[in-house]
Amino acid sequence: MLSNTWPSFNGKGHLEDYGDIFLSLSYYINCLDRLQPLLENFVQSMNDIKKSCKVKQDQNLLNEAAKIEN
Repeated sequence: MLSNTWPSFNGKGHLEDYGDIFLSLSYYINCLDRLQPLLENFVQSMNDIKKSCKVKQDQNLLNEAAKIEN
C-alpha cells in the first residue's frame, strides 16, 4: 500500500524531478550554518544580561528575557 504513495527512485531522472528540493534544503542548511554562531552569541549575551544586578531586581525584565529564550 505504501509503495504506491512513495516516489520511485529506481529509474532515470529522479534527480531532475527532485533537484529543486535538494537545492532548497542545501540553501536552508547554509542559512542555518551562518546563523548558528550569531544565535549562540545572542544566548550568551542574554545569560550575561540576566546576571546583572539591575536585571535581577526587575521581574518584568526577567519575564521578558524568559519569553525571548523560549
